Amino acid sequence: MPSKQRFNIALLGGEYATAMTCKEAGCARFVEGWLTVLDPGDADHAVLIQWIRERSGRRFWDFASQDALEGMLRLAARGSIAKVPHDLHALLERTPPGLMVFLFEPGQQCFQEHLDREVVFGHHDKMGNRRVHTRPLDFNEHFNQESGAIERAIERG
Repeated sequence: MPSKQRFNIALLGGEYATAMTCKEAGCARFVEGWLTVLDPGDADHAVLIQWIRERSGRRFWDFASQDALEGMLRLAARGSIAKVPHDLHALLERTPPGLMVFLFEPGQQCFQEHLDREVVFGHHDKMGNRRVHTRPLDFNEHFNQESGAIERAIERG
């Protein structure tokens, strides 16, 4: 009977992670732009609203939530933004009054941190020894070899 072994693929964090831009990460917000809704009555949100307006360095339009849909439709009619998609239209119709809606233009860094992490391809054998592959192809080949050996052992009974 074959002993247990374990193959795993893990992402390293911490010191092994490299910060990436939205463009490098293929971030959808970079490509499409994004929407942020904040409540000016909430102290933390009020600080964020001020930071976005004064220090974020981002290009955006801001609207009171009750005027956001109409404002975005006007921008779309002028060609300043793409057509307002149906799902965004529905979302803006449901947004309660009194909130602030920020529409950020595509082609700029969002507020999310994007990390490129090193990938580790590991194998723990039946004796507890650990082997790390640096290339995915080597990991795949080793996995296939070990799986084949297990399958042959099972067939032999």
